[in-house]
Amino acid sequence: MQFWSLQDNYLRIITYKTAFYTFYLPVASGLVLAGETRQEAYDLAQQICVEMGQYFQVRDILFFFRFVFITYRRL
Repeated sequence: MQFWSLQDNYLRIITYKTAFYTFYLPVASGLVLAGETRQEAYDLAQQICVEMGQYFQVRDILFFFRFVFITYRRL
């Protein structure tokens, strides 16, 4: 049985939930439709899109908790 830290679990979840579905797959689909066959293009797109997706999800969570903190602090 393999155990992961909370940070590893979170990073894996946001990578496969947000980064692949929201960022990489639409770009990869566009590459396929454009007729791109070089593996390097797909690898580069995946690298860039995964980083963008991870950043987006972390930023989204931080804004959510900031909103919750500010809202409940006023109560």
